[in-house]
Amino acid sequence: MKHAYSSKRVLLHSMLLTLTRLMIDIYDEYLERSYLRITSGSNPLPIRSLPILQKALKHILTRWEAGEINYNYLDEQLRCIK
Repeated sequence: MKHAYSSKRVLLHSMLLTLTRLMIDIYDEYLERSYLRITSGSNPLPIRSLPILQKALKHILTRWEAGEINYNYLDEQLRCIK
């Protein structure tokens, strides 16, 4: 009995890790998002990778230079990137 419980637990843990990785990969791709001040403990999910942050900066500056966005939106996006 102990062995069956252990293997189910390992399988569940593996499935949870896979789901978390998928969620991070999906979340990581957003170039624009709302600024959210962190007031609680750290959560690794909302962290975007350096290449995505670089793409986001280039994207938002291109939109600003083209006159597609206003200063307030630019400010919010730069806060998200920093």
